[in-house]
Amino acid sequence: MAVDRQTVDLSAYPDLVVFYLGIRVRRPRGMLRLFGLVPQIQKSWKAQPDGLLLHEDFIWSLIPPHAGMRQYWRDLDSLERWSHSEPHKLWWQQYLRDSGGTGLWHETYFMGGGIEAIYDDMNRPIGLARFAPVRPARGAMFSARRRAARSWNRGIPPLAGWVGMGILAVALIVGLAAAKRKCAAAEDDHEHREREDVHVACRGHNRDAAQLMRRIVAHDERARTAHEVAAATEHERLPAPVGSHIDRRTKATQRRRRNYLDWQEQAQTFASDDERWRGQQVGRASSPDCSIEL
Repeated sequence: MAVDRQTVDLSAYPDLVVFYLGIRVRRPRGMLRLFGLVPQIQKSWKAQPDGLLLHEDFIWSLIPPHAGMRQYWRDLDSLERWSHSEPHKLWWQQYLRDSGGTGLWHETYFMGGGIEAIYDDMNRPIGLARFAPVRPARGAMFSARRRAARSWNRGIPPLAGWVGMGILAVALIVGLAAAKRKCAAAEDDHEHREREDVHVACRGHNRDAAQLMRRIVAHDERARTAHEVAAATEHERLPAPVGSHIDRRTKATQRRRRNYLDWQEQAQTFASDDERWRGQQVGRASSPDCSIEL
């Protein structure tokens, strides 16, 4: 006969919590504590607290006596409301003052990810404590919610963490792109102003302005040559990212130098044209048939 295999659809329970609890007798007087707690636990879950989906009893062993339960809760908030209310809160406070010859443990598993566990006065390890390192449950590890968050954070970060990292990465990319555009715009603006200065000097048809322009060009060439030497020296002792930046700056300097040489050639052409034009004007002005005034 074929096996009837079935599964469950838990899409309606995205925050499902599975809670295991056990009590093991360690001393003879622990039987009194066990038989005293079982009826109270039965009465507590039969009252149908909000969020409790299912309660099941277990017998882990008879020697030594070891009883327990498994509960399914809608979410962690519902489980915490029940554990922080009477009578569970009273049992827990009494147990922390005196375990009564018993050992108590619980393990909690979360549908959304994470596991937390606690083991009180357990003379022999059980469950996760049989293979995972055991730590004192003090400070932040005393709270079940914090223990669950700690175990979750060791793995993949929650959605909020991914969203935060995505926003940070986008902001970083946008900032780098804006800085690159700003540097390119500043460089283009600098070259444009230099080109305009040369054109203004050439359009003036003035010998003094052309000579001044040539002196400026020569001075800038000497300054840029010194900058290239300093950049090359700096490049030899800087790390790769900084060196690559200097390479880009050196290439930009070379490009501007070529532009200056072109502009200098144009300026010389303009100056020679200006001299020739002035000579023509003087010749025409000396002619008796010409009335052009300079």
